[in-house]
Amino acid sequence: MKKFVAVFCFLLCATTLQAKDKEKPNPADFPIKIHISASQMDFAYPQHLLIADTVLNGMKVKLAINIPVVHKLLGGNLMVLKPGDYQIRLLKDESEADGAMIRLNYEFLLPNGEIVECAIIGISE
Repeated sequence: MKKFVAVFCFLLCATTLQAKDKEKPNPADFPIKIHISASQMDFAYPQHLLIADTVLNGMKVKLAINIPVVHKLLGGNLMVLKPGDYQIRLLKDESEADGAMIRLNYEFLLPNGEIVECAIIGISE
């Protein structure tokens, strides 16, 4: 019985230490600065996308940010991002060589340190 308790305590401590070891991402790893001027939830998709009007590299673009279910409801309220400056990094560029079709996917660093994927879904002058 003593061995069982000792092993159980060891596993419990190891699990607790692993949870504490999870570090927040380094903002320096997200070199692209964007400015969000507006955001809103879009319920047309099953995963409820957060749509943000942003300025990215001097272009006005709409980003679709895939917010996990955990973040969608905070005390019964839907999540939106307040206007301001944020950081992202390029995840994937599958744009056409001539630049006519833009397909860019990014990772967005949320203020709480979590990372979510996003993509350009609109562009304007």
